[in-house]
Formats: sequence, structure tokens, C-alpha cells
Amino acid sequence: MRLDRTKCITILCAIGMMALSGCRDAPSGQQITDTSTDSIVAIQSTATPAPTATPASFFPIGSATANPAEPFNFGLISDQVAEDPGALGYVSVSQFVVTGRVEEILPARWSTPDGTRPENPYDVVPQSATIVTPYIIALDSPPILNRTSTNLDNGRIVALMNGGNVRNDSVTIHLPWLNLSVGERVLITLDANPTTYNPPGPIATDAGPGWWLTMKWTLTDDGKAVSWLGTRDAADLVAEFSDAIEFLNPRTPPTETPVS
Repeated sequence: MRLDRTKCITILCAIGMMALSGCRDAPSGQQITDTSTDSIVAIQSTATPAPTATPASFFPIGSATANPAEPFNFGLISDQVAEDPGALGYVSVSQFVVTGRVEEILPARWSTPDGTRPENPYDVVPQSATIVTPYIIALDSPPILNRTSTNLDNGRIVALMNGGNVRNDSVTIHLPWLNLSVGERVLITLDANPTTYNPPGPIATDAGPGWWLTMKWTLTDDGKAVSWLGTRDAADLVAEFSDAIEFLNPRTPPTETPVS
């Protein structure tokens, strides 16, 4: 999930990667554990990004041309993140809350319905289309929350990461909770469109509809739930989600996610 080294290693070092100095590939599952308040730094391989793709600031890398025939590389680095909204906040905007084990990582693909590269990625990434990496989650039990009509009788759900490599194109999104490893047991929240940096979901994948990963806790054998925010009792966390669902009524649609 890295941007091309020859084009961007200098600028990444210059901005210091801030709180996310652990640049990694999507499948690595490396934990990142820094917190603070909202701020976004973005990088794109052009000095003229599409007007609709406007994170806080863009840094040009390499040539200033936006030739869609050339390899496309887009990067978004969150050096600071918002405070945890708690179970009530997650339930208010989530389509799913599930527990399960990461079973498989599927090849990255474009989020377009047929998986083809957009005619001009500079016009649509990341709000209308992006590269996604799907993860198949084998569920421990029925979802804690399911606001959709999706049939999960097969015991699987697809969680999406925003980013990956498709041939010579790449999208890199760095957020401290966006890491999953095969074999890891997790409690995760999934959404249809968590931020302005994601196209609306669900997104078609080879394993069925994929939903955007919005938060992850690693569930340990000794009953703990570990997130980038810290460690707590897993049973207490599940109870908080159950209470939040009962309070909000899971049959109601999630509220609109605040713009990051």
C-alpha cells in the first residue's frame, strides 16, 4: 500500500509521517497507537487535483501532469485523529457490529462496479472511486448489529480497507485502526460511507458486498479487547454495544456520518 518510492519517499520523510511513522503494507497488521485531534495531511501525484477531492492540503509529487494514462498514486496521511465516540457513537452511524476472525485477504481492486480502472482517476479518487482491499471475516456468531437486509447465513462478511495496489496504480490511506491480519480475532464496526474520503458502499467484491471498516478491537484469548486507544475487558465492550443498540433501536437507519 505504499506510494512509489522514487516519487514520494522524500516528501514523506519531510513531513515526518507525524503520528503515523510506521508506514506499512495493508496485510501486515502492524499496530499504530498515536492519538490527538482532527487534522489531515494529503499527498497526490499531481499539482492539480480534481476540485471535489480537497483534503486539508495537497503536496505535489514528481511531475505536475495529471495524465490519466500514467500510473496513478494517491496518498492520505492522518497525522492526528478525533477522539473515540464510544459505543453509542459507533452504533449511531454503523451498518454492522460483528465479532469474528480474519480469514482471508482478497486482491485489491478498483471500487467501480465491474472493478475496472476509472477513465480518469484524478477526477474521482477518493470520493467517487478508489482502490479497496477486501478482508473476509468469518463470524463467531450472528452480528451484534445488522441494519441491512444482507444475508449472512454463510457466516462471512467482507470488510473493506481504503487502499491497495492494482497494477501500477496505488491508493494509500493511513489511519491508526486500519490494520487487519489473517488469523486475528476482532470486534469491528462497518459502515456504508464513513467519511468524505470513501465512495458510497457497499462495494462489490468477489466474495459479496464489502462494507467500510470504521473501527477495530483485537479480541485476545484472555478476554481483552485491544484497540489503538488501549486495552479493556471484551465482555464490557460487547455489553456497551448491546446497551447502545437497545437505546438507539437498531431498526432505525444510522445517522449521517459527520464529515471528517
